[in-house]
Formats: sequence, C-alpha cells, structure tokens
Amino acid sequence: MTNFAGEYAKQYDLIHKQKNYEAEVSQVIREFELRGITTKCSVLDFGCGTGSHASIFRKKGYDAWGYDSNSNMIQEARIKNFSNRKYFTSDLSELDVNFRVVYSLFDVVNYQVTSEELHSFLNQIESKLISGGLLILDSWNKEVVMTDPPRESSRSYFVAGRKFVRKVYPSSSDNFQTTRLLIDLIDIEQSQCIQSEEHFMRAYSAPELTNIISIKGFHDIRIFELSDWNSKPNENSWRFGLSAVKL
Repeated sequence: MTNFAGEYAKQYDLIHKQKNYEAEVSQVIREFELRGITTKCSVLDFGCGTGSHASIFRKKGYDAWGYDSNSNMIQEARIKNFSNRKYFTSDLSELDVNFRVVYSLFDVVNYQVTSEELHSFLNQIESKLISGGLLILDSWNKEVVMTDPPRESSRSYFVAGRKFVRKVYPSSSDNFQTTRLLIDLIDIEQSQCIQSEEHFMRAYSAPELTNIISIKGFHDIRIFELSDWNSKPNENSWRFGLSAVKL
C-alpha cells in the first residue's frame, strides 16, 4: 500500500491546518544561529511532504529545496509552489548539490521502521550534507511512548464546505516500539470512508539515535525538547528534537 495516496495527499494540508509551520521554521533558524550559521544558506527539507517548511524558507531568502520519496506529496508541493516547482523532487539523484543544512521534521524518521530503513535514511541525508553541515530532525520518544502510547483520535476538517473526519486507530507491538496506525478519511455528508491507509511508525530513544548518528559520522549532537528547543526533554516529552554536525 502506498501511503499519502489520492485524496490523502490532496487533503493533507487541510488535515494539518492547525500545524504552525512558521513557528517551526523560526525554531530551525534559531538552531542555525546557535550553531553559528548567521547568513542565508542552502537547506534541504528531507521528507518535505507538501513543501510547507521549504516554501517558508524560500520566502525568507534561503536556497531551500524539498525532497520526498512519495511522488503524490511532491505533486501537491509543486502545485502549491507552482512558481518554484523545480525545487521539489521525489528523485534524490536530481539533487546534484550538497547542502549546508538538511532537516527532517514531523516524524519522518519514525517512518523508518527497520534498522535497514533507518540506516538508508541517514546515509541518504549524510550524502547530501557538506562537511561541517547541520542535521536537524525530530522523533517520537520511545520511553514516553511506552508509558503513554498513541490513542484513537479523530480530527475534523472541511473541503469546499463539506465536512470530513480523519480517524486514527493505533495498535502497538514490540513493547510499544512499533505502532500501526489505521487511518480512515470519512466524508460525513455521505457517511462514507473515502480512503483507508496503514502507516507503520517506530519510536526511538534519544540514546539510540545518538549512537547511530555518531556511527554515521556526526558529532556535537544536541537533544532538546521539541516544544521548547532551549530545554532538554523531560519524562513527559512525547517527542524530542536532535541536531548534529557532519564531520
């Protein structure tokens, strides 16, 4: 099954309309400054989805590109960023330059559910960073997920005035390390499920990712609370952020 297909890709921005992309970009830029990056630079959004972060970076004057292996999401990113559509691709080989920063936000790393997928994911990122380049990502926090696992949820949104609901039914395995999300998009007016998808997510601990990223040739690794990048994660931090410098 291909995730983010059909209507899911088309409705993605409406489903997540509450997400404050502007605030997240501001946090990322503050991390740049903390790391000594004080001028506009080249950045790659790895797992860019519909391109919301990257489009904000471009408006702020950064040489921002977006990559996502899902061609459905890239199609939506190109529609939304029509005048800058060439900066969004689902073919990593089209990016024949390396970047000062690669960031991967909104749980992208958690879609890497096997060790092989995680290593491939990090190898691809490393291949697109210059020496001394900065990596930024976020992740589900395994220790907290184990004690507070995902719960069934629903979210309403509107398409051309019609009400839809996204329902999520989670189930976990491997002592809550791996979570299966069954997601239904429901047309309320028609009382009809228009699309169902299965998403598999893997939670990581900060020490686990730190160790793997160190092996991949990164150093000066910083772990932080995702809701406050100036603080360390606490016992209730469901997600954490990570930044690191490529040797």
